[in-house]
Amino acid sequence: MRASCCIIILALAVMSLAPQDAQGGQRTVLLESFTNVSCPPCASSNPITHQFVEDYGTTLVLKVQYHMSWPSATDPFYLTDIADNDAVRAYYGVNAVPDLVTDGVNEPSPGNYAALEAAVQKRILTDAPLEILVGATVVGDQVTVTADITADDDVPASGLVVRIALVEPLVGFVEPPGSNGETEFHCSMRDMLPDFAGTALSITNRQTVQVSETGTLDPTWQDVYAVVWVQDNADKNVLQAASTLASPD
Repeated sequence: MRASCCIIILALAVMSLAPQDAQGGQRTVLLESFTNVSCPPCASSNPITHQFVEDYGTTLVLKVQYHMSWPSATDPFYLTDIADNDAVRAYYGVNAVPDLVTDGVNEPSPGNYAALEAAVQKRILTDAPLEILVGATVVGDQVTVTADITADDDVPASGLVVRIALVEPLVGFVEPPGSNGETEFHCSMRDMLPDFAGTALSITNRQTVQVSETGTLDPTWQDVYAVVWVQDNADKNVLQAASTLASPD
C-alpha cells in the first residue's frame, strides 16, 4: 500500500531525487506530530492531521511524526530512533500524547481540523525569509541529503539550525503494533541527519549556503524522503521547510 501524502522511492542504487523548491516568499508550514502506538486518543487525532496534510498538499504543509516512549515503551517507531525521538520531546517539552507543533509553536490541540487550519493559515500568510532547494542521492545504503538555502530577507545572526529528517510515508501492519488499534502510520520519522541537534547555519540576506548530511537507509523502509527545515533555537520558530517530494498531493 502506498501513501498519497508522499511518494519518493529511495532504491538501493545510485539515484538522484527530484528536488522540491520552496518558492521565494511562499512558506511551507511544518507540522510535527507526537504519538504512540498505545495512545487511545492518538488513534482518533492522527487521521485528522493526516487528512489535513492531504487536503493542503506538500507544497504548503509538510508533516513529520515522532513516536514517544509512553504509554508503550515498546512502540516500534520509538525504538527505531530512541535518541532523536527523546531529543525532540525534550526540545519542545512534550509531556503528553497526542501533541502537535506548528512551525515550532505548540499549537493547536490535536484532533481539531478547524483549529489546525487556522494555525496553518496564519503561518502561510507570513512570508518566509528563506528558500530551500532539497535533493538527495543514494549509493548503496547511504543517502546524502543536500539543501541549498537562500536568504531573501534578514534573518537572525545566530541560533539558526538546519534539521533534516528521513521520513517514511506509510507503514502498515496486519495487526496493530500497540493497544490503540492503529494499523497505518503516516509520515514517520525514521532518522535525523546527523541527529536532532542538526547543523548550525550562518547566512545573510541574499546569500546562499549549502548544507549536506549523509545517513544510512534501512532496507525495510519504503519510499523514504527527506524533510529539511531551518529553525531558530532562540524561540523555536521555523523559518522555512522543504522536502524531496517532486510534487504536491
